[in-house]
Amino acid sequence: MASYPSGIVTTSTFTIKANTLDIIDASHPNLIQEEVIAIETALGTNPAQSTNGSGTYVSAATPFGTVNARLNNHEIGIIGDVHTQYVKNSVVTAAGDLLLGTAASTLGRLAIGTNAQVLTSNGTTATWATPAAAVSQTNGTVTTASTSSGVVRNIYSSTSTPSGGMDGDVWLKYV
Repeated sequence: MASYPSGIVTTSTFTIKANTLDIIDASHPNLIQEEVIAIETALGTNPAQSTNGSGTYVSAATPFGTVNARLNNHEIGIIGDVHTQYVKNSVVTAAGDLLLGTAASTLGRLAIGTNAQVLTSNGTTATWATPAAAVSQTNGTVTTASTSSGVVRNIYSSTSTPSGGMDGDVWLKYV
């Protein structure tokens, strides 16, 4: 009687035989044959065949008649959950769309932002925003920068001793 699928045969069940030394009994190859038949029966015919996601996914703990049936159930669940819910139901409707959690276990669509916007958080959800300009630069000279909190305002370079300037200016003297 085969062990599989209710159990796995151990190596002690099948003793190693040596040519011209051991007498082989018919039960030895028959045990192997029974195990192969048990494995094939559990797998079913063509376990590699796909259902292409057709059918209804069973999420409860369910004994399936074959491994093929169990694999197909997983396939149905994966395709149904991802493909059907988010692609077929048109959550993603345009290039650049992002899937965004809108509530617990709920996905929604975040359309792409406008040119130069960055993805950020408003403290509640992800959103697109135009970043504040930190520094504007023209021809290598910083022309606008905040002087608050000790931030550099302007950077100048000169071969003479600097004169004038304002709080936050940085002068580099070349000698």
